Amino acid sequence: MQSGPPKSQARIVKNLLVKWSARAALITSWSRSFWKEVGEQGKFESRVETLLKSFGYLGNGSGTPPRVAELKEKLAELESSGALAHSTALFDGGLLDADATEIDEDDAGGWEASLPPDMKRAGPEIYASFRASGARSAREWLNQMIPLDRRGDALYLDLFNQASLVDFAVKEVGQTSLRPQQLFDLSAF
Repeated sequence: MQSGPPKSQARIVKNLLVKWSARAALITSWSRSFWKEVGEQGKFESRVETLLKSFGYLGNGSGTPPRVAELKEKLAELESSGALAHSTALFDGGLLDADATEIDEDDAGGWEASLPPDMKRAGPEIYASFRASGARSAREWLNQMIPLDRRGDALYLDLFNQASLVDFAVKEVGQTSLRPQQLFDLSAF
């Protein structure tokens, strides 16, 4: 793809996202094909590239499964106006520096999918660590670690959502005979 305007680049990527996410029920590894085809488009304008990287693009035609509805919405915003609504923090402050996130092509490509399902996870140690630090929940620990001025970032929102999932899962375990640490042994947190 030539370094064209972000509107046309966003349209092309949005069309690829629609095409490949529609195949998700039949092709479980659809995101690999999606990111590969995105990578084949060539160099992106910096706003488009930064947006893609915030949704899991690792560069070199590889990435993690994106949050489809949100990415489609952001690409539509970029396509219609050439800018993202309510996302200036994403592009300011260097939180998602597109150049700093380049990775080696040999390391790319869904490494987490190749992990054995019975692999011991780090969840129990992480949970024990933040509880030992005095935090009563994952959300409380996250708020202790992230300064107030960074809590408007997209990264913080994603981390907070994940911390909420941990807290809700731990709360559910409290109603069973399992200890919270046992939950993390059973799951892929």
